Amino acid sequence: MKGTVLIVDDDSSIVAGLTALLEDMEWSVESAPTARDAYVSFSANAPDVVLLDVQMPDGSGIDVL
Repeated sequence: MKGTVLIVDDDSSIVAGLTALLEDMEWSVESAPTARDAYVSFSANAPDVVLLDVQMPDGSGIDVL
């Protein structure tokens, strides 16, 4: 494995597409549909890369960043 990517996006089709692509490239992938879930996931499993959606139901990707 190359490392872990955390995808933060509430659109399941985007998450599914990115997950398939990244796993084919030998990345481990985790996802979080909300800003709150992103904070929890990041704290528990510090990923190597984070892909953030800017507009989420409970906040902004910019605020998460």
